Amino acid sequence: MALAVAAAREHLIKTGHKFEGTFGEEGWKLDDIPVEFVKGLKEASLKGRYESFEDSKGTRWFVDGAHTEDSLAGVGQWFAGKVKGDENEVNVLVFNQQDRDPEKQSGRATPVFSYAVFTRNEEKAPVEGEPERDLAVQLKGQKIVHEASAGIETSVYNAVELAMEQVQKIAEQARKEGKTCNFLVTGSFHLLGGVLKTVEYVEY
Repeated sequence: MALAVAAAREHLIKTGHKFEGTFGEEGWKLDDIPVEFVKGLKEASLKGRYESFEDSKGTRWFVDGAHTEDSLAGVGQWFAGKVKGDENEVNVLVFNQQDRDPEKQSGRATPVFSYAVFTRNEEKAPVEGEPERDLAVQLKGQKIVHEASAGIETSVYNAVELAMEQVQKIAEQARKEGKTCNFLVTGSFHLLGGVLKTVEYVEY
């Protein structure tokens, strides 16, 4: 608690906020915390960690910036506990691990999926004249998933916007078939940021 208070206080002061009373002075104590500051800490939430929401078309999204073996294993278990895994659901993994070994990461995050979409973190597609983007990590992840489960359909993209076009096609097909579509987006906070900019959603 004390660390969170100190970090938040320091950030606010550096961004120009001035506290009244002893909380704004050197040598402040926890007893000096203003009521509104306590309220803010209680209501604060960290986006992108075990976060779930439903978009405007009824598709369910589960997002977490996990990027280590252990955290990905935890996210996989979390997602598996949130879905039914039956024929009435379509479960999709949207994944990137740009700077890590996909052999250790991709297999950790594939519990109950019908599709796996691999993408780089760049939000926009390459423009004319731009050097070709390296997809070695994504292609290796795709291969690992195929070897782990031959029944999973996979695709690889060099930009988030292109991956999201495929994602929306999968969701649309699921709706036509009367199925619930669940997306797990994980592997990178950069990926989460790009994906969340494209989704109209309400939290639940």
